[in-house]
Amino acid sequence: MKKLLLIVLILPFILGGCVFGGFNSDMNGDPKAPAIENSEAIGQMDFSHPLDRLYGGWVSLGGDFEEVLFTDDGTYSTFLAERPFDSGRWTLDGEVLTFISDADPILNLKYQIVNITDSKSEFIDLNNSEVIEWVKDK
Repeated sequence: MKKLLLIVLILPFILGGCVFGGFNSDMNGDPKAPAIENSEAIGQMDFSHPLDRLYGGWVSLGGDFEEVLFTDDGTYSTFLAERPFDSGRWTLDGEVLTFISDADPILNLKYQIVNITDSKSEFIDLNNSEVIEWVKDK
């Protein structure tokens, strides 16, 4: 049953990678970031955020999961349909937020920070150039 559940959860990522041309980074090397086509997002970039704004729970308004929880010890947990989806370590290198999955490298993610406030965050998914928004979980 666990294997079936894992397959059901990972299959969309595998198919998505095939359909959209795969990932742009091997997560262990240099990212091959796509060109950012959203000039409005570029104009709004604010790199003056304190790191502590990232800690806590966020609700995703798009992307690969519905909720994420960041802890100050460098770990994260994601949730889908109010159930645990993935967990692992997160890093912030300059303006690139990286998720390193404990479960499977296919779940690794990289985001370019556009803006982080106390209540809302915007990122560009470096795998597909999609702009992702998160709002702080209350």
